[in-house]
Amino acid sequence: MLSHPLASIPSPPPETPPPPETPPPPPVPFWPEFWILFALGLLAAAIVISVEHFFNPTLLTLYLDVHEYASAHTLIVIGTADTLITIALIVGLGLAAARPLGVGAPIIEAALRPSNGARHFPPIRSILGPAIIVGILVGLCTLLLHSPLLRTHRAGHDQRSNDDYNQFIHSPAGEKFNQLENRLAHEHGNRGFRVTPTRELLLLLAGSIDNNLLSRLFLFSCALWILVKLNHSPPLQPSIKLICLAVVAAYGVYLLYSRVEIHLSGLIFAPYLAGLTIHGDPTWLYILDMLLDFVLWLPVQFLLCWLYLRRGLEACILASFIAAIISDAFWLHVLFMH
Repeated sequence: MLSHPLASIPSPPPETPPPPETPPPPPVPFWPEFWILFALGLLAAAIVISVEHFFNPTLLTLYLDVHEYASAHTLIVIGTADTLITIALIVGLGLAAARPLGVGAPIIEAALRPSNGARHFPPIRSILGPAIIVGILVGLCTLLLHSPLLRTHRAGHDQRSNDDYNQFIHSPAGEKFNQLENRLAHEHGNRGFRVTPTRELLLLLAGSIDNNLLSRLFLFSCALWILVKLNHSPPLQPSIKLICLAVVAAYGVYLLYSRVEIHLSGLIFAPYLAGLTIHGDPTWLYILDMLLDFVLWLPVQFLLCWLYLRRGLEACILASFIAAIISDAFWLHVLFMH
């Protein structure tokens, strides 16, 4: 009897079920992480106050104090409230933007993530290595960018600014301004302090915390989140183009904010400059300085934002601290020698 021609074909093996997908880690509670980062911002502010013995004034308190619209105690209350609100907004909005993007503070998140008694922290080597490398590169870039060779266009204008300053110091307005500075220092508790390496290192650490909370957690995260929303891109996989645009936008906003703050501070002290001939920078030089700062510092911003995306906020703070030590190496060497 002839068998069926298909009878000799072996039957296919049974399909192997796909391996079960690894479940995503449980979400990190928002408010505990918020309070930890908020406390980190407060720590930076407390370091500045404790080291300098000076309550750092905001634009609002500076205006009220210069024109003597409020007492010293009222200014301290207003300044404290201003600082608390600012840190809360920076941390809250930055964290709300960073979480959908899958970035933030991985070490803090690992400590807060619900688990069955086991905490899976990122390997320390995976954070230390990139942070040290980026910190060294950023520190060397900072030394280069502060070189006078990149500011040769300012030589003549800086000399004229020095002449204006000497004229101001020896004028009645300069004496009045000196009295104002002494009064502000007395009211805010600044009695002078001896600069030491420990104090300088603490100030560098506070600056690293402040800068990364503002520039990375808040400005960069918000800029990237807005661009992802506008382009309907997957939030966990933003394109290189969107990341680069976010870096440019975040640093542009930061630079503009810094210049506006300096300009407003100058307007606050304008009454003390009445009657003096002050040679301000021409418009072309002011714009050139802004563009030069923007272009020269962009590589630093790209390095730190790359580190933020890859290794998180803690690595950025460490890298910024290392970079600050390198850029202030000569000053720290002088302090240690004395």
